[in-house]
Amino acid sequence: MTSSNIAESLNNALFAARDSPIVAMLEFIRRMLSRWLECRREKIQKMDGDIPEEVDKLMNLQLEKSAVLSVQGISLWEIEVSSEFGVRRLVDLLKKTCSCLEFQTLKYPCRHAMAAARLRQVEYSSLVDPILKKSIWSATVCGKILPVPDPDDIRIPAEVRDLNIMPPKSKRQSGRPTTKRKLSAGEYP
Repeated sequence: MTSSNIAESLNNALFAARDSPIVAMLEFIRRMLSRWLECRREKIQKMDGDIPEEVDKLMNLQLEKSAVLSVQGISLWEIEVSSEFGVRRLVDLLKKTCSCLEFQTLKYPCRHAMAAARLRQVEYSSLVDPILKKSIWSATVCGKILPVPDPDDIRIPAEVRDLNIMPPKSKRQSGRPTTKRKLSAGEYP
């Protein structure tokens, strides 16, 4: 289900319920989302520390890559980091930026920022953006999705019950409906 197209991923996840009646499909979606949220809540509860394991692994990889870089302090928070090929990057630990733009994009320190943090003896975990930390991550999954109530338990007003609603005037396309996904722009089969 990993893809660059979120609609494609969701269509794949909902494929089993696609031919179901609307209420059954909504219940399928509710159960699926509840299962996903519960899985993430359990993962957060088992977390050691404030940084997810996946981010920690990526930071350790960046730390290994930073070992060969040479660093030169410019000011207290700005550091010039050079590779063995002569490529220079400017890291600002206070603003959490690097001229390679990886630090700002991924929200955790790149290899250049790791080398700069080692020079200034800054804790690596302090450079991770709060959006990747446990407190924010747990807040995203704290909600709940209640089940669809039994239709017998719902009071429908008389003026709504007596409405005669007709389906929209549209023609069904000729031919058999497709079951395969449509390719995104620029995607080739």
